[in-house]
Amino acid sequence: MRKGQSAMEYLMTYGWMILLIVVISGVLVYYGMFTPPVGQSISGFGSVMPLAAEYASDGSLKLYVENRAGGEINITSVVVESTPLSGLAPTAMAMAGRSWVKGTTATPGSPGDPYNLEVSVTYVKAGEPLTTTGTITGSRS
Repeated sequence: MRKGQSAMEYLMTYGWMILLIVVISGVLVYYGMFTPPVGQSISGFGSVMPLAAEYASDGSLKLYVENRAGGEINITSVVVESTPLSGLAPTAMAMAGRSWVKGTTATPGSPGDPYNLEVSVTYVKAGEPLTTTGTITGSRS
């Protein structure tokens, strides 16, 4: 009987400790202690591919895009979350060319704020308007 009692005390003591560790770990995960900082991610798109993006706290957005359309193109508009960028100048790009496309969104924020943007780029290739769409995530500069 003595061995059974000591085994039970052992299980109870370490059981409470394991339960405490699980609860503390859950609280730390809930508050984001194990979440890495947000890095930039670009997914989707097609013939006109953003390689980098800078989304500033004043709402300005700069996209470094590459022409993968197989011919010369002219970027005519960029739409972010259903709102066209203002101040965007049409940008002509040679095949396999790269260029910065700049404009302003209607949503300012704070530096370091995370963002997840649905972006559509409309361009003209050989007189035909085409659109490519994707997602850009990161944190504001």
